Amino acid sequence: PYFTLGKDTEDKMVEKFMSDNPNGIQGLPRSYIYTISNVLREIYRKGIMESTRYDQMMHDSVHNIRVIANKMAIGLSMDSIRTTRSAYETLFANEHLKAQRQLLQRCNLHEYIVPNLIYEEERTLTAREDLLHHISVLSGAVFKGQKIIDRGEIVDNKTFRILESLKAETELRSTLTA
Repeated sequence: PYFTLGKDTEDKMVEKFMSDNPNGIQGLPRSYIYTISNVLREIYRKGIMESTRYDQMMHDSVHNIRVIANKMAIGLSMDSIRTTRSAYETLFANEHLKAQRQLLQRCNLHEYIVPNLIYEEERTLTAREDLLHHISVLSGAVFKGQKIIDRGEIVDNKTFRILESLKAETELRSTLTA
């Protein structure tokens, strides 16, 4: 699957956080504002995906995705991608923020975490079709006049695949000549 990384999302959300807290967070040193904004930037750079899309991909056993950034597609492991919920948890996993979790939870930091990986359906479908066209329906090689199976022999997996392949080839030839 292909996704586009929305770089402007990171900038908008960090800016919104900074403008919503111009005087810092009550009860904490001002340095916490900068720590939170840096952690948010780090999370956004790794990518945040919608929870439903992430769950669907995990259900479909997708292990890697392609992220388009600056006109280049980069492969990323699904393990490195965050959902909005896991991004929120990652925020509090930071050593500096962990100790102030209860106070920070009242600040509604989840409002500053939104998906920045946008699914590219058309590009994904095009890539899938391209891959499917390169898959051969034929399996095994048989030379002209070669015996495949004799009467009374048991059909094993290899023989079955060869027979199915010949059947598919025959059907393909008949549709091409029709």
